[in-house]
Amino acid sequence: MENNIKLKGKLEIVWWIFTIIVLIAVMMPIHNSFKVYPFWTPNIVSIIVFITYARLIFLTKHSLIGYNFPVKLFILFFSIPLTFYLISSLFAFQDFLDTEGQNALIQPEMLKVSLSAIDGENLSNFIRKEMLFFTVGGIITSFMMPFKMTQSIWRTRNRGTA
Repeated sequence: MENNIKLKGKLEIVWWIFTIIVLIAVMMPIHNSFKVYPFWTPNIVSIIVFITYARLIFLTKHSLIGYNFPVKLFILFFSIPLTFYLISSLFAFQDFLDTEGQNALIQPEMLKVSLSAIDGENLSNFIRKEMLFFTVGGIITSFMMPFKMTQSIWRTRNRGTA
């Protein structure tokens, strides 16, 4: 049993390292190009939530929280306001693009370096697509998480499985 917990701990560390690598890979072009980027926090939260919750939805029994009732209960209730936060951040991003225009992100006062028209357009498209992908993915997984945690709590209490 102790060996199983060590293995789950190592797997958890590997998943967090994977999440950090994806986070750095996605945010590095934005960090290198912008002085001011108004969506740092929602973007980072969306990436972390999407990867972590998607992993927990499919691999709950292989994670450290598989049989941990208080953590499951916390995630169950924390996911509800998190879903609303992600929805509001997606609406704020869409409102920004609708109000300011598609190329509002690549205005010279927001950038660290001057970009060519093609590079600016590519960066703007990248930001829009990755923000939509990770935020919508985070919304879907955070919406599903309370149901998965309820199922997992029920299975643990009634069947003894995660």
